[in-house]
Amino acid sequence: MGLLTSDFSIINIIKYWIENGNFAPSDELFHEMKTCCEQAIQVKGPIPTVADKVRNLLQAIDAQVCQLMLEMVIRLSISCLLD
Repeated sequence: MGLLTSDFSIINIIKYWIENGNFAPSDELFHEMKTCCEQAIQVKGPIPTVADKVRNLLQAIDAQVCQLMLEMVIRLSISCLLD
């Protein structure tokens, strides 16, 4: 799979994630999503609105990662209390 095809796949995954919300990507996929967004921002002369949307995606990805980590800590804490 070429770089462009890979980026297009990641963009489709991001789009699906935004539209469906109930999709929980793996850590590796979150990393790929974030990298794709960061690369899009670094492209010379990005259209300002596109760059803003990509930055918003990065914030959403970071927020989702934090939420997943919080949920994991809560589950572990409950599990420890029940043991």
